[in-house]
Amino acid sequence: MTGTWKYVLAAILLVVVAVAFMARPSPILGIDGSSLAASVNDGSAPVPCRETAEGTWTCTEMIDGGSSGIDYQVDVGTWGCWTGELLMKEAAPKGTESEVSGCVSIVDHLFGLI
Repeated sequence: MTGTWKYVLAAILLVVVAVAFMARPSPILGIDGSSLAASVNDGSAPVPCRETAEGTWTCTEMIDGGSSGIDYQVDVGTWGCWTGELLMKEAAPKGTESEVSGCVSIVDHLFGLI
């Protein structure tokens, strides 16, 4: 019976690691401009983010059906979660969020490959 428990515990550990990877893959895969842009734009990322300093990026969120965009300064943490602050607030359309946040998921990494 003890041998069976080892396999059960190993299987449970494997599932936990797989779920953790699916939820927060960035510590292993890293962050790139395309996957971060996919996260900022909810999956649609025609313009990759540009890294301006270690962990700080400029990302364009597309608006008006993709005909124009607004820029955010985005700070990314170790686990792939990010916060963004609107740049040039006075030039942004009325109702634009001044702060945004989210986390890069495995789906964003996949969209970043396209």
